[in-house]
Amino acid sequence: MQGRAMSLKHLIWAGAAMALSATAAEVETPYYQLDLGDTWYEQVQEEKNGALVAIYANNVNADILTIAVVPNSPLNAKQTGTKAIANLVAKNGSAEPLTHERNYYRTNIEVQGYSGRYYFSEKDGTVASINIMNARGEKDFTESLKLIERIDSKVKGLFPEL
Repeated sequence: MQGRAMSLKHLIWAGAAMALSATAAEVETPYYQLDLGDTWYEQVQEEKNGALVAIYANNVNADILTIAVVPNSPLNAKQTGTKAIANLVAKNGSAEPLTHERNYYRTNIEVQGYSGRYYFSEKDGTVASINIMNARGEKDFTESLKLIERIDSKVKGLFPEL
């Protein structure tokens, strides 16, 4: 009988853990909602002076994805991208020229052996910047791009339409 009681107790704990993990995969910010799925987790979500920075990590392929949203930005998406590239180069990184695609600007970057990609987009004075980095130097960002495509924007047109 005691074995059954313990099994029931373990089932209750397992059910509670599953409910918590299912909720943890859903992220909501003032600008977007995002289902992280099974392989992504949130490392940081911080809001300061209205600007939001969130960092997500993939526990399978080592990608790190950072989303920054700045409302009432003094710079547009292209200016933000140009400034980010200049800052990167000043710190001994490298970047391809900024290219314009659909509703965003994009560049591929290299920083101290890390491969990455930046996306910059905007809507009505709010600028979104998305940065993908891979600690292994891999340049296949398929999983990160799938995560970006799952962003459910609360501001239509703010995020890159990949």
